[in-house]
Amino acid sequence: MSQLSDNFITSFKTSTSGTANGGISISYTKALILISVISTSVLLLTAFFRSTDDIMSIISSRFNILTIAFLIVGLFLAYYATQSSNATSTLVATVSMFQQIKGTIYNAINSVGSQCPTFINTLYFPFQKTTPLPTTNASGPIIDDQVAINYICNTIFLSIEQFIWAFPFTTISIDSFLCFFASFLISPEVQKNWALRSANYYYGVTLLVTQLITVLNYKTITTSLELHQVMTFLARSKTFKYNSSF
Repeated sequence: MSQLSDNFITSFKTSTSGTANGGISISYTKALILISVISTSVLLLTAFFRSTDDIMSIISSRFNILTIAFLIVGLFLAYYATQSSNATSTLVATVSMFQQIKGTIYNAINSVGSQCPTFINTLYFPFQKTTPLPTTNASGPIIDDQVAINYICNTIFLSIEQFIWAFPFTTISIDSFLCFFASFLISPEVQKNWALRSANYYYGVTLLVTQLITVLNYKTITTSLELHQVMTFLARSKTFKYNSSF
């Protein structure tokens, strides 16, 4: 599991928690708006039952100046609270999306990985790997099940497609996602599978996967920091494109 990915989740959980605890209470804002509405209603009713000559004097009174001030402040706080709420919702949705994408791929690996241990051992960068899966048993070498390999690869590609469709609705950098997907696309077996099945996927997936594979085959990445630097450079390059609609 990529340390960068874990840091990404942790940072967004912290951001979400801080916004929720530090922002203006929406209930408090509603109370201010209610006070403003009631005060304004009193002002309008008073003006309705008085003569036209008295209207300006009513508006100029201290009470009514305070009423208007309440209304302005209430509307401002309502707008601020709405923006804060939307930002929090976006952060929560982003974390949920990334966790779902990670979970989908990891579940596929956990469910059928034992049927293709040699393939599983090709996933991830060397600095991300722990103990490789055994490729032999009492009966001899374990032959990878091609169906299991196809299932895991298709899950990876579908997760990238899901990410591309959802990413425009988030407000985060694409770098962390690139680091995560690169950990699987570094595998020669995943790349072979992609060459056979790329036509089955949305064009935006082809754009992203092709660029990642090209960079990974050109540059040897040896550390987590280097991975992040390379993906950041790719994301900010003028030629990088991950969606044909942008």
